[in-house]
Amino acid sequence: MRAIRAIARRETGAFFHSAMAPVVIGGFLLLLGWFALVIFLRYGEASLVVVRSGRTGYLNAFEGMFRPLFDAMMFLLLFLLPAVTMRLISGELQSGRHDLILSWPVTDRAWILGKWLSAVAVAAVLIVAGAAYFGVAGVLGAAPETLPLLLATGGLLLATAAILAWGMVFTAL
Repeated sequence: MRAIRAIARRETGAFFHSAMAPVVIGGFLLLLGWFALVIFLRYGEASLVVVRSGRTGYLNAFEGMFRPLFDAMMFLLLFLLPAVTMRLISGELQSGRHDLILSWPVTDRAWILGKWLSAVAVAAVLIVAGAAYFGVAGVLGAAPETLPLLLATGGLLLATAAILAWGMVFTAL
């Protein structure tokens, strides 16, 4: 277990010290901010229509803002996460460090699991950074219900973990 943590810590640090980290994180936040702006403006227009019509309709903030924002996060992560996984195994094989790693007292299973955990940590950082837009929506409007928000975030993290596992498979091939 200590070897897995050490590999995950090393790989996570290597990602955040590389030139790719600001590009991936900045691009994700910039695109998500654009999606959030469009979603919030669309929800604002819908709420204005309800208010002006005089109907007693109820707009659900989670259905109107948060679900589309989660969908946008998943869409963006689907295209950005391969950039995180593409260098994990193939980079070791191309640089020749894999032969050095084979001489370490670490099993292949621990090596791959540590790399996958580092990719999941990077994805979790992206999701937490994107959660700032949920905070903006909560500050500008009514506070969202916490249970659906937490469940959707957990589902998003599980989906990204599965995408990262597939990315690890394809980068190993």
